[in-house]
Amino acid sequence: MDRRTVLTKTAKGLMEVTGKTSLLSREQRNVLSQVDGKATVGDIHQRLDKFSEHKLLDMLAKLSRDGFAREFVSAPTSISPPSQVPIVHEGPELDFSNVASSPPRAMQAAAERAEADEVARQVAAARAKSEADAKAAEAHARREAEQRAERKRREEEERLRREREDEERIRRELEDRIRIAEEAAQREAEARRRREAEERARREAEERARQEAKERARQEAEERARREAEERAWREAEERAQQEAEKRARREVAERAEHEAQEKVRRAAEEQERAEAAKRAREEEKARAKAEAEAAARTRREERAREKAEAEERTQVRAREEEKTRAEVAARLEAIKSGRAGRLKRLLATGAVAALVAAVVVAQFLPLDTAFYERLATRKLGTPVKIGGGELSILPSPKVKFRDVVIGKNGAVKIAAIAASPEIGSLFGDTRVLKGIELKGVSAQPEALAGVLWGRLSGQDLVFDRVHAANVKLALPGVALPDLEITATLGPGGSLERLVAATAEKRLVARIAPQPGRASVEIAAKDLQGTLGLKLSVENFSARAVALPGELQLGQFDGKLLDGILEGRGTLRWGAEWTFEGDVEVRQLDMTRIAPAVFSSGSLEGRGRVYAKARSGEALLGAPRVEGNFVVQRGQLSTVDLARVLQTGASAAGATTFNEVTGQVISGPERVQLRNLRLLAGPLTASGSVDLASSDGISGRVAVEMNTPAGVRRGNLNLSGSISKLQAGR
Repeated sequence: MDRRTVLTKTAKGLMEVTGKTSLLSREQRNVLSQVDGKATVGDIHQRLDKFSEHKLLDMLAKLSRDGFAREFVSAPTSISPPSQVPIVHEGPELDFSNVASSPPRAMQAAAERAEADEVARQVAAARAKSEADAKAAEAHARREAEQRAERKRREEEERLRREREDEERIRRELEDRIRIAEEAAQREAEARRRREAEERARREAEERARQEAKERARQEAEERARREAEERAWREAEERAQQEAEKRARREVAERAEHEAQEKVRRAAEEQERAEAAKRAREEEKARAKAEAEAAARTRREERAREKAEAEERTQVRAREEEKTRAEVAARLEAIKSGRAGRLKRLLATGAVAALVAAVVVAQFLPLDTAFYERLATRKLGTPVKIGGGELSILPSPKVKFRDVVIGKNGAVKIAAIAASPEIGSLFGDTRVLKGIELKGVSAQPEALAGVLWGRLSGQDLVFDRVHAANVKLALPGVALPDLEITATLGPGGSLERLVAATAEKRLVARIAPQPGRASVEIAAKDLQGTLGLKLSVENFSARAVALPGELQLGQFDGKLLDGILEGRGTLRWGAEWTFEGDVEVRQLDMTRIAPAVFSSGSLEGRGRVYAKARSGEALLGAPRVEGNFVVQRGQLSTVDLARVLQTGASAAGATTFNEVTGQVISGPERVQLRNLRLLAGPLTASGSVDLASSDGISGRVAVEMNTPAGVRRGNLNLSGSISKLQAGR
């Protein structure tokens, strides 16, 4: 490459100059911009005079090596500026360096002139030759230039065509690469955004899970603290109650000792008074007996007069009958005389046996003096007793029987039949000792039950220690209780020691131990469904309670409910109104039995406060009010697919499997309210509230959120329809 060389840009150089690439420095790009396929290297040097010729040639050579430019053609001599045409030396060079060293100056001058002439001649000859050669060369060059120009034009056209094709191909390739790069960059950006969204969603989910775990841990800690506080309070209450019971027991022991001492004094006084009363009673009885004897004598005299009249009449009748039978006797005597005496003996023996049997039969069912037994029972029970009738049977063992017995001023207790085994010796004295009293067909009012539990028997002239009653009906207002079988055991002092009441087949058993002013109660039931209007079946129910006048304090009860566990405590009161108030806890309840149309699986746990109030016991637990918290774990909603509803916006049949559902419940007679609901189901969460009407209608609003690869999807869903046909949609 020299100063006459002409360079042109390649496609790579065009892309660099047009700014589509940026591979060169600014200085190199400025030099490349001067390359146009016309200017020589010398022309470029004149334009860029700040570069030295050597530096410019190096830069152009590097651009050519790197493929940004290439040599196009070498320019003829006429194209380059005259100052740049190299001088062609013909013949020997003229060297005047030794002239000064020549010693003789004249000779030196002559030699110089001769040499100058020779040089001039040579120069003239050379110029002439050069001009001739130049003219010939110019003509030849002109011809060659024309040919070369023609070839150059064709080559230039071909080159330009190839360059255009190359540039078009390169442009297309560049556009394709740019498009591919842009698409790759877009895909990478989308993937990066997606990864960032997923990472953000994961972090949010982790943060939300952490917050939820933290909140759940806080709630569990609070709940645990509350339970511990309740249990501590309950233990403290039990300890206080135990201490109070011990104090009360000690006090009762002291009071009992004092009472027994007083009772001993009182009994002594009563014995003395009773002796005096007995003496007065005997005197009164004697007087009354005398009066009764006199009255009986008068009655007997009247009766004898009447009987005499009747006897006279009967005598006349018998006389007539005797007249009639004398003939028969005469005939029989004739028969005896005729040898039939054996038959007469048999007739006499048969008559004697018949008379004996008749005497025993008459003695088997002797009438009782019911008025005497009424007085004994009235003094014993301390309330009026009326007996409709009674009798004494001897065989196979002595037994007294009473019927249509009414106890109390207002008929609080009615007994269809009473049977008892008396001691034989007591039948002939003033005191009756009865064993094994059996009652049948008993109906009793509530006040009678209170009298049985806390009343005290008195009187020593009627003694018994055990009573068994069958077919007992307790007429509690508004409560349809089944018939009961009751066994009561009495102590030596006449007070009730133990009472056991049971239904048929022992499905419900209550054991009662009366105490002063109260009674301890133990209840065991195989199934409580229907009791006090209870609609759900509570199996294997047991409870410990304290009965007071008008209320039953359930210290603890438990049972099996819907394949789960029911526990609690509370107080049942009755009177003008029936009320129940208490705390209830349930565990492991089967949701498919609570709401089979909504849940296909799930286990419920919860605790809350229960309050019920009604005018009758039977309606008491028909619609109680409940307030509490609950959690349903590892279940499935069988009527709606929340994820599909969130995606489509319309109700979608299907199922939603969840980890847990938590919330609060407030239920009343007409509506059940579920508040602060929260459902966790993997990437899907939901929260809201639901109202359930007694008519099976359902309404509510739920906010649903779901993490997806494309981001977080949110939506609000409205719940409608019924429990059996749930509808969900936006």
